[in-house]
Amino acid sequence: MPNKPVMFKVIITAVITVALDIAIVYLGTLEFFHLGWSIGCVGIISLFGMLVLSGFLNTNASSLLNTDNIRLALTAAFLSMYFVFVALLSFEDTQITDVIIIQPVISHFTYLVGLVVVFYFATSSISEYLKIRDNSKSPTEQ
Repeated sequence: MPNKPVMFKVIITAVITVALDIAIVYLGTLEFFHLGWSIGCVGIISLFGMLVLSGFLNTNASSLLNTDNIRLALTAAFLSMYFVFVALLSFEDTQITDVIIIQPVISHFTYLVGLVVVFYFATSSISEYLKIRDNSKSPTEQ
């Protein structure tokens, strides 16, 4: 469990990230700018927000930009973009009227998000296995 100043930073960073995501989606639905830019900005904000959050919470890491933090941030960014995208298409009366174009976009983006999540768990398992294997070797085998 991180100490109180670190937890305060984590809470503030999480609140700022969520508030920025909500504000960007709200501005996109008000047609202040295009809705596609809104979804892309949600991904970018979530990527950097999760990168900072995982850097605060990962006490074993030597730096902010290690592979575990980047993998977590990319997965969170893809998932947040996917949930915003599906929610906007499902519940919002958007300007997208061509159903023929939207159906393949949703299905392909679903495949992409599924692949990102699968690779996240697969690479996490492989890296943990390699750490265990390297730690279990005796000094004479190395």
